[in-house]
Amino acid sequence: MNVPSRYAKAATLAWGCLPHEVAGHDLLAAYPGALDELLGRVKTVLNENGLSHTVKYWERWFEEATADVLGVLNMGPAPLLLWLVF
Repeated sequence: MNVPSRYAKAATLAWGCLPHEVAGHDLLAAYPGALDELLGRVKTVLNENGLSHTVKYWERWFEEATADVLGVLNMGPAPLLLWLVF
């Protein structure tokens, strides 16, 4: 992922997008079929628990939510700590 050089000092808050992009979207792209498998499991759980009305919402935003979760799981609070340092 390429980011503008000004992010090095002038926009460290934007570093928070790195885990989402790198540990999220890039990781999902590295494993073909993983997103579809995860979505299928989530849809099954939603339907089994009477939440079928939310399936269309999750189908639309599932990749973004998954990228957020993977970013937090892989990077933890690192972007926040970097922001506090600068």
